[in-house]
Amino acid sequence: MASTSRGGRTYVSTPTPTGPPGYIEMLERTAESVDRAEALARHTVRVWSLDPLADRVALVMRELAGNAVRFGTRGAICVAVRRVEPRVVRVEVTDHARTLPVLAPAPSGLRRLEEVAEKWGTTPRRWGGKTVWADICE
Repeated sequence: MASTSRGGRTYVSTPTPTGPPGYIEMLERTAESVDRAEALARHTVRVWSLDPLADRVALVMRELAGNAVRFGTRGAICVAVRRVEPRVVRVEVTDHARTLPVLAPAPSGLRRLEEVAEKWGTTPRRWGGKTVWADICE
């Protein structure tokens, strides 16, 4: 388990039991959860000694979690940080909305994501939601 402290509160994240090493956390769909998701992302890459990726991973997590909070439906989002290769971190945010993200023509968060991430995409879920993910490389 990983724990971080922020604003006098301690948060505990659960390591993923299968697949690539990572941490996953269910969060309420609130503005506070965006900060929590960013803290999880920063903490995780530091645990893995990938400090040079911390700012980019945190930026991507903030953008994806922020979109899930703003445009998602129902109560919770799921955020995950996975180490898919020795120098590649995948950020994932799952929500209950069926609508897939679209790149806006003007500068937007997803445009920034495209600049920072090696690749990104979406995976629709059978139950009606989606996961938006991005890979950040050292």
